Amino acid sequence: MILTFIRMKKITWILCLLAIGTGCWAQSSSDSRYRLSLQGEVGHNPTWGYYSGALLHAHMPVVKNVDILADIELLSSNVYTAEITFRPKFSLPVGHLYMDATALGTIVARNQLMDIVGSLSLGYQMDYVNVQVGWFYRTIAETNRSWDSESGYVSDPFNLLYRLQINARPERERWNVYVGLGNVTPTQYERMWAPMFWLGGYYDLRPQSELSSNSLPAHFRLLAEVMVKPAGFFHLDASLYNLQTRFGIAYTF
Repeated sequence: MILTFIRMKKITWILCLLAIGTGCWAQSSSDSRYRLSLQGEVGHNPTWGYYSGALLHAHMPVVKNVDILADIELLSSNVYTAEITFRPKFSLPVGHLYMDATALGTIVARNQLMDIVGSLSLGYQMDYVNVQVGWFYRTIAETNRSWDSESGYVSDPFNLLYRLQINARPERERWNVYVGLGNVTPTQYERMWAPMFWLGGYYDLRPQSELSSNSLPAHFRLLAEVMVKPAGFFHLDASLYNLQTRFGIAYTF
């Protein structure tokens, strides 16, 4: 099991280096637009009480048909998460297929624990529906454990990943509203019998038709989302639920 955990750490570093290297090269090789969003978060659950925080998300279309997605989340409950996804895309007559390879790491400083996740999934996105199915591996360990010992951690080698989101309008429209359910969202994975539910939307402050490759200032988008998800620590108290709200702004360039 220790060797498996070490391999997961190596995969995380490889994905991070790939994202940094490819992102630097892509500035001269891709004509797609990048998006950076910052959202504030407030929530409450029976384990931590009230909490707040921030989520920074980057969408980087590094080359044609390949995206890198990155998230950093900082919560006042002393929970810190970083996630990176490598996403090839394949166009179809209707919508497109995509494949996600994701590495996620969470530090729960208040409990001296960390959560490391690696996942692979396949998705299909259309104007109104986005569905995703896959697998993820999880290891939960004490941050101060001895790496020469086989105690102090637990691994969950096979978990089903699923996600469904339905949009009221195509994503290219100026505004949209969506609902979704699944056991994975940016910065969080749950077991398959403990789904999360969300309702959200966005509004573009400038119509997309007014933008060109030379236009300034860049395009701004307002974001808002309400999520209901299992409370407790690493889905161990799924009978209780946590309510969380995100709101912020995205900058496209």
